[in-house]
Amino acid sequence: MKEFQTAELGVNEEELTVLWQIAVYQRLQQMTLGTVIDLDWAEYERFWAKWHPIREEARSRGEDAVLPKTQPTGPKLVLGDPSPKLDAAMEKIEEALDADESIVIMTQYKEVVRMMGERCKKAKIPTSMYHGGITSQSRRDAAVADFQSGKTSVFVGTIGAAGTSITLTAARTLLFTDRHWNPSVNRQAEDRIWRFDTKDPCQIIDICARNTIDDDKLAQILLKGKRVDAIVEVPEKYKSGVLL
Repeated sequence: MKEFQTAELGVNEEELTVLWQIAVYQRLQQMTLGTVIDLDWAEYERFWAKWHPIREEARSRGEDAVLPKTQPTGPKLVLGDPSPKLDAAMEKIEEALDADESIVIMTQYKEVVRMMGERCKKAKIPTSMYHGGITSQSRRDAAVADFQSGKTSVFVGTIGAAGTSITLTAARTLLFTDRHWNPSVNRQAEDRIWRFDTKDPCQIIDICARNTIDDDKLAQILLKGKRVDAIVEVPEKYKSGVLL
């Protein structure tokens, strides 16, 4: 992965800057979540096959072709087991179930939702799943309703899809397998299990892989959160920086 990114930066240095650094971070983050069992190049190859003729045509007219923000920056990583992070998540799920409690799992990646869903299914644990690939609003509503009613004990969702607008107060514990770079987005996700009239304490757990990008990323996210708190003078009880 490192060699590929370096080669691409060298070939496209006049076009690619911060975007590729972000892509490196994202792939390294994904690699902490499981074992890369395959690389899917299809979307990447289709994009560049169409883009190069467009760029050359623009240059022939003396113009610059602007790369779209949604350009693929490499292969899609197909994840699988073994995954020590998901092993740890399953341990927390079992602890919650032993205490007759529900739990919410949040991640940035749909692939992780799938993997967690498969693990829970194998363990015969009733689970609700919620991610951007589920476009049916009725299915989304049913996933939330089943969790809130106690029909399912585990809710696994992506931060992007499940991090806002839904209520998951049936749980008092929310676990991140990985976090979004934006502290405000993470807080929105945390608030799914908390409301102003909530009486019981809520627990937020981060599962981190030692000596990986997780260490630096989490430290940066917490630092950004503290800076935001300082700027807007958030009351002490709402400030970030404490991990359980």
